[in-house]
Amino acid sequence: MVDPEKVDELVSAARASRRPSWWTPYGAEIAPDFAEYLGYEEAAASLHAYHPVVIPGLLQTAEYSAALMSVTTQSPERTSRLVELRQRRRERAFDDADDDTGIRRLFFVVDEAALRRRIGEPMVMRGQLEQFKDMAQRPRVDLRALPFSAGAHPALQSPFVLLGFEDDDDVLYLEGRVGRTSTHDELELVARHHEYWAQLETIALGGAEALALIDEALESFTEP
Repeated sequence: MVDPEKVDELVSAARASRRPSWWTPYGAEIAPDFAEYLGYEEAAASLHAYHPVVIPGLLQTAEYSAALMSVTTQSPERTSRLVELRQRRRERAFDDADDDTGIRRLFFVVDEAALRRRIGEPMVMRGQLEQFKDMAQRPRVDLRALPFSAGAHPALQSPFVLLGFEDDDDVLYLEGRVGRTSTHDELELVARHHEYWAQLETIALGGAEALALIDEALESFTEP
């Protein structure tokens, strides 16, 4: 006997599969591998992100993104499009999560090097760090700060994102100038980065200690 609810579910899924993805208008600006990653990110239940040098993309303000991208992107028009893409991605991850349609849990470890490295004018960094403090207060966000005093660790040169799913294997995205998404036969690589994350959580500061480190960095960007 045919289950009407199951039929409706399959029909809805088929219709959804034919709809263009939200990032389709930016297709000319992004690499195919990153477009594949965005598809995984859209469906993820959890996200863990670490970058040893700059602020993770999902946490960047528009001004910070523009200042960072302008260093390597020669066209102002392309920079503007990439900043717009990043902001839409951030809105979907954070704002949609407030009504149960986005990523339910987001975990970030932000390196002190990223907190103190000046990207753009001092006012850009102040705005970025103030937004950090606001993000840290969101109930579905776990934001930790990794101080210089933590020393060396296995992920020191390896920016990465781990995406978790309810009914599927985790996916690893290795960031960099040419990023790449893990394949289904790279379970050992994914497991290794879970170990990296576990160590990062152990040595990073959370709660009031993380906010105190952010405040210290904020003071260094106060204009005379």
